[in-house]
Amino acid sequence: MKLNKKHFIILIVLIFGILFWNTSFKGDIIFGDEGYYGFISKYITQNHIYPKTEIFRDSDIYKMNLIKQPMFLLTESFFWFFGEPAVKFMIPLFSILTALIIYIFMKKIGKENIGLFASLLYLSTHAIITYSVLNYVDTLLLLFIACTLYFGYMAFETNSKYYLHLGGIFAGLSALTKVTGPLIILLFIVYPFITKQYKNKEIIKKSLTMVLIALIVISPFIIRNFILYKDICYAPIFESKQCRETILQEAPKIQGLEFAGRTAKSTIESGIINTGILIYSAFAYSWPILLIFLFGLASMLIDKGKFKKYILLLLLLILPLFIYLKNTRIEDLSRYTLPIIIPISIIGASFINEFYNWAKTNQRKLLSIIIISLLSIVLIHSAYVKSSSLINVKTFPPGFYDAAKWVKYNTPKDSLLLSIYAQQTAFACNRATTTALPDMKEILLTNDDRSYQHLKLNGYDYIFVMHNIISAIPYKESFPLGFLEYIDNSDKFEKVYDNTNIYGQNGVSIYKIL
Repeated sequence: MKLNKKHFIILIVLIFGILFWNTSFKGDIIFGDEGYYGFISKYITQNHIYPKTEIFRDSDIYKMNLIKQPMFLLTESFFWFFGEPAVKFMIPLFSILTALIIYIFMKKIGKENIGLFASLLYLSTHAIITYSVLNYVDTLLLLFIACTLYFGYMAFETNSKYYLHLGGIFAGLSALTKVTGPLIILLFIVYPFITKQYKNKEIIKKSLTMVLIALIVISPFIIRNFILYKDICYAPIFESKQCRETILQEAPKIQGLEFAGRTAKSTIESGIINTGILIYSAFAYSWPILLIFLFGLASMLIDKGKFKKYILLLLLLILPLFIYLKNTRIEDLSRYTLPIIIPISIIGASFINEFYNWAKTNQRKLLSIIIISLLSIVLIHSAYVKSSSLINVKTFPPGFYDAAKWVKYNTPKDSLLLSIYAQQTAFACNRATTTALPDMKEILLTNDDRSYQHLKLNGYDYIFVMHNIISAIPYKESFPLGFLEYIDNSDKFEKVYDNTNIYGQNGVSIYKIL
């Protein structure tokens, strides 16, 4: 059977699909914000309602309003109808679909080779591998952006209302997925000017039509926010204090209490200024992909075609985020700038395609095939190593799971737990669990009965202590040693569960607040 490019794109998505799904199914929904999305989306499925507040963070006196863009929560809630395996299947699915959309887009405009190479580069990028196995919103955003990019370009290049409407719809869906989503709407506004078609009434009409459709798609979310919070509440552009929180009673504050920081500083906890561009680039992209992109960028800057301007425009719209987020830890920086990987992949693929065409013209086709094959092997191996390493971050110590099981079967369903890893604990225990309170300093740093008073004021019932995050230094994401000594020696708390005799520092102690 003769191989064609369709066979190669199928092979690419199969290889990366196996890598990603292997990690997704072996790991748990436990890392970082995975518990946040998992808990709320499951709540939506079980209760058939999109909640006003974040539910698992509600205390008796303080509630965090749910103003996060809704598309990922709604999408995940659909998969929960089929159980947790379906959610684990969903996580890599968006990246696989995005790679296919990029390929289809390039093929549609006569650049099938670029589409093939771009799909490979896209799925091989470190940040894409990371968020293809984590239950985060970001890869759904990239799927919508890729669709917007495709349909928007075809709308400008043809007279098809089909593309025009889909371009606007997917732009609106992007804006309903994450705070960086509206950047894709700017693409429609700026494109006529960067291509010097701003005097073309038909192009301007298409641009405005897609923007209008996008705003119509966003409007139900804005109307909902006006009804519930009396404001637009589109974070972070329109986000007043009344959007973010509902305070039923002010907790008394104590002056002079401060955490030593979020955590002990590590490389990914630092911003790009401290870590450096070289370390960040290796962390977020990998060196082979970055070098291929730079060669492609140099080539693309020379070309004056409309398509290349279109792709460069998306790149330019995302670049200011690096300046705005320069002090943000590099893990978050790579996540918030993740859409840049679409133009990086297409631009890098353009260079590979040019190299292949040059070699074919100069009777070196076999040499180019060997080089591209070796590059593919390097990228796939790198993806295997990266995705395999993420299995470890998608699990907690066994003592955590045993304690969570105890909570499920031995505490009232309306219990409120204090846990530092609140989102993960909430999801694993199926109980409200929060540290997102204005008086958390008063709870964790006073080390006397003022802590107990604040615990009772908020309505806490249990304290879920993971021993591997107990710290003598009072970091925000730890249990300060002084707080543990206080509750151990106070008659206002009763230790009702402890598995540290089995798991040691990886164990959990649970205290009931009397």
